[in-house]
Amino acid sequence: MQSVQYEAPTSLHQAVQMLERSSGAKILAGGTDLLVQMKLGLRQPALIVDIKNIPELMQFTLGDQGLRLGAAVPGAVVTDNAEIRRVYPGFVEALGLIGSSQVQGRCSAGGNLCNSSPAADSVPAMIANRAVCNIVGPGGTRRVAVEDFNTGPRTN
Repeated sequence: MQSVQYEAPTSLHQAVQMLERSSGAKILAGGTDLLVQMKLGLRQPALIVDIKNIPELMQFTLGDQGLRLGAAVPGAVVTDNAEIRRVYPGFVEALGLIGSSQVQGRCSAGGNLCNSSPAADSVPAMIANRAVCNIVGPGGTRRVAVEDFNTGPRTN
């Protein structure tokens, strides 16, 4: 078994640089899929980039423009918020289907989306709510509709 390097950047810029340097990198948002896949031997990343220390990825805002949800916001934070439940009941219900309460404390809608599983519970609700991904990379930021983000099973 190969060793895995772990990094926990504190900014999007740092995360992008780390991901750009390692072709075998995987992002850790909650870890509820990645860690299981690693334990089963299905994934062996050279680098794990933990994004939970990046403030904007752990925050959400709900306002006139809708819900802006950081990729690593735990599912329990969303499902426990009365205002989000009121405005986006279908999304909250779908996100609440992911695992037990312990899993809810770790899982994220961003991770659920990026895992690109055909069985992802929250993705259909994101599509129904016309969600858009803000993707940050070495070339800058781009916006992609959720329905266009997943290109196939485990690919995006």
